[in-house]
Amino acid sequence: MEVGTVKRVKASADDVLAIFRDNFRHSENYIPEQDSVDELGFETTIAEWQDICDLVSWKPLGRALNEEWKVCEGDAAWRSVLQPAKKRTLRGVCELLAKSAMIPSIQPARILGRECMAAGAFMTIRSLFKEAGADISDVTPSTEIADYTVEYGHIFVGSISPLSPNAIPHVTVSEPRYDSSLRCILIGLAIAGLGGFITGLVEMMWMASEIEMCLGILAFLLISFGALIVAASQISTLWPTQLAPSSVVFGDIKTFRDLSQVLADSLEKRG
Repeated sequence: MEVGTVKRVKASADDVLAIFRDNFRHSENYIPEQDSVDELGFETTIAEWQDICDLVSWKPLGRALNEEWKVCEGDAAWRSVLQPAKKRTLRGVCELLAKSAMIPSIQPARILGRECMAAGAFMTIRSLFKEAGADISDVTPSTEIADYTVEYGHIFVGSISPLSPNAIPHVTVSEPRYDSSLRCILIGLAIAGLGGFITGLVEMMWMASEIEMCLGILAFLLISFGALIVAASQISTLWPTQLAPSSVVFGDIKTFRDLSQVLADSLEKRG
């Protein structure tokens, strides 16, 4: 199948809200058990939205929305829908974006005289990858998405998932090296804390000078060793290779065929 230009259609306010909810569902702040995504609606205040999604203040938020949605609204326009944050709601933001925002759309592909939505979804996915500068020359329907999710996870979440919001399962990111670094930091803090406790104990209680000296040396070693572990672990989290996830998984979706079919089924159910 040839890669073409992605067809885009004018977004409605409902489309914008659905994509906001979908983006949050794939964010690190989302906790599936709490269903917090259901808190986002047209009547959600900007203050609540900023709190739920951990967003920045109104001016950088408006400019970030311009970039994300490829629109050119000025600061005054964004201020009118984002301030005051406790009174303005998401309805205003969605309606402002809907004035000019365009979103990618899946069109059925004709195969052997019949229209196939899954084939159209696959062609759109390939086109979105090409637009983002990714090499999709080896991508076929049977290609494992795991070969691409780690490096191009932002395309799956930012470009592909909005094709049919809420169709793609919640993303699960595995970062074992990063998690190990955080565990080491906690261990280091615990060791240093033990050293601090021993120091306080020595100061509070009368002890023979020999015992006091031994405990003091032990406390110093524990604090120093704990601080060393914390420092080394913090440095390791700043190393780029440590931050890269080892896997990015979207539920039971294994191949690009699976991904295309999930999107197609979702769109067909919506009619």
